[in-house]
Amino acid sequence: MFLKERWYAYVVPLVLVIGVFAVWGGAELYYQDRALPGTMLAGEDISGYTREQIRQKALVEYWRIKPTVQVGEVKVGTNAREVGIKPDLELTVENAIAAGRSANVIDRFNPGVEQAVELELKTDIYKTRSFIEATFPDAVKPIAQAQAVYDPASGMFLAQEGKTGENVSAGSLDKFVKNMKRYPGATIYEPYMQVVEPEVSPQGAQAAVDYANARLGVVINYLKDGAVAFTLSREQIATLFVFTPNMETDTLDVTVNGALAGDYVGAALNTPRLDRYVYPDENGEILAVFNEGHDGIIVTNTEELVAQTESALSELRNADLTVVMNVDPVQEVTDQSDHWIDLNLSTQTTTLMRGNVAVQSFLISSGVAGHRTPTGDFAVFYKTTIQSMRGGVGDDAYDIPNIKWNSFFVDECAFHTAYWHNNFGTPMSHGCVNMREADAYLVYLWAPIGTPVKSHY
Repeated sequence: MFLKERWYAYVVPLVLVIGVFAVWGGAELYYQDRALPGTMLAGEDISGYTREQIRQKALVEYWRIKPTVQVGEVKVGTNAREVGIKPDLELTVENAIAAGRSANVIDRFNPGVEQAVELELKTDIYKTRSFIEATFPDAVKPIAQAQAVYDPASGMFLAQEGKTGENVSAGSLDKFVKNMKRYPGATIYEPYMQVVEPEVSPQGAQAAVDYANARLGVVINYLKDGAVAFTLSREQIATLFVFTPNMETDTLDVTVNGALAGDYVGAALNTPRLDRYVYPDENGEILAVFNEGHDGIIVTNTEELVAQTESALSELRNADLTVVMNVDPVQEVTDQSDHWIDLNLSTQTTTLMRGNVAVQSFLISSGVAGHRTPTGDFAVFYKTTIQSMRGGVGDDAYDIPNIKWNSFFVDECAFHTAYWHNNFGTPMSHGCVNMREADAYLVYLWAPIGTPVKSHY
């Protein structure tokens, strides 16, 4: 009996000790990379939160920040991001994970011992100043950064000095953030202004100018079938340089926009495809051809040329770059959708349009003085294949039979055949649009009822 009681006296405390260590070890393992019990972020319990959960919670709290910016008597509500306040998520997470780690074992896992963690914030004074300039333009004097300007007369970039301005003091923003963290209800930001020097120094701008000027003389040829088909001009090369103020180094960063060179090459060498637009009858027989069209010839290695152009300018070397071109075959179009008519009274032309594609143009004769063809946005509302037209009084009277292919678009004005003169390109009519018979026929087929007509000078 004595031995049995003595055995229990040793085992029970040992089991209790093992249990305590097991619980403590399990807690240490569980909370190894989590917020400890009692950890509070922005007044809310985040005990047991993982790093990602803490990050998400910090973001939620960040987007709850709604400052009101007050300049004089004017108040404007905004959000933290717009006014140049950013969350430091990494520091917030680290602080939350570290909170309470130095406490004794008992307090470390005691939810009754609170560990308050702040949402850490960073400021971007340049973002703040941009917001103030846009929202309160009368309160600031914009800074003019030193920059590089191309001078066509000399064919060189010149450094243009910056000018001081007046804008928000960085100290006022930092003070507001500190005050807001200390007193969460303090959301009124009243910035005070100070003289602000340009961030880009004259030396920094000049260095960028020297870099670009050294490359203006680079010769970049684009070869087609072994021969030079296009060469970038000095002025075109100048447009490729992009100068960006670098506030950290007080310089202008210089990059090359090679994509613009690709546009120059395409504009010089590409021949866009023009499709063959036809009008078939119900059996598929072609009644009219609006335009025979032609194949397109397109540069196909633009991305390669862009990269090679950027490399040549960066490395300050001349380059002969080979252009690869493919044929874009003409296609036959019978679809009548997206048709409209452009009537240009200045050039005395009518153009058949499909979307933004000019399919065919004709010389016309519009209304003479006293009978000007109306301008505006209209639509074809009535059509006849042949009819007589009469009107006017006295010496101005007319009565003309057998006028073909009439497409009326406003009042009594129509596109129609004019067989009684051949002076197209000059106003001749009482308001209608006179056309050659073959041209009026194509307009008649092109424009079903409802087709838009834009008449203008």
